[in-house]
Amino acid sequence: MKKISKQQKINLAGFVFTCVAGTLLHFLYHWTGENKLVAAFAAVNESTWEHLKLLWVPIVVLSIIEYFVYGKNRPNFLPVKYISAVVGMAFITVVFYTYSGVLGRQAAWFNIALFYMGAAISWFFSYKYMQTDRFSSPIAVPVCRVLAALTAVCFVVWSYTPPSLGIFISPV
Repeated sequence: MKKISKQQKINLAGFVFTCVAGTLLHFLYHWTGENKLVAAFAAVNESTWEHLKLLWVPIVVLSIIEYFVYGKNRPNFLPVKYISAVVGMAFITVVFYTYSGVLGRQAAWFNIALFYMGAAISWFFSYKYMQTDRFSSPIAVPVCRVLAALTAVCFVVWSYTPPSLGIFISPV
């Protein structure tokens, strides 16, 4: 039987943390009486955009911790973490709009499963590419810093003042 590597354990723990924290973040805004501060990082409604926070926030929190534990020694750490979060969010968005567009309706159980699949894809991507030198160019780190900061700002700003686009509209 093959032994599980330290990196595999880290990524499995990251996946579990993302699933648990993301699930809790789905309800946290309402549990806190719609606290405006909590709105910055928890889902405030049932829109697709707000549900992407459920993946983004736990990955960012864990990535910050991972950076100080072992990420400083990996030149591709930040690009891999950022791209893995974006890949998971893109998967969720594309599959959600494809299936709901084709069927003309949504299934809550499938939306929940999509979140977990998006988390699995993010952490698998992170595991796979952290083992390589891919995305370790000198320009990748500063570009991903800017993109990650911009993404975080968009999540916060658009939670309070969402644009008039379908992805920001709550179907409920």
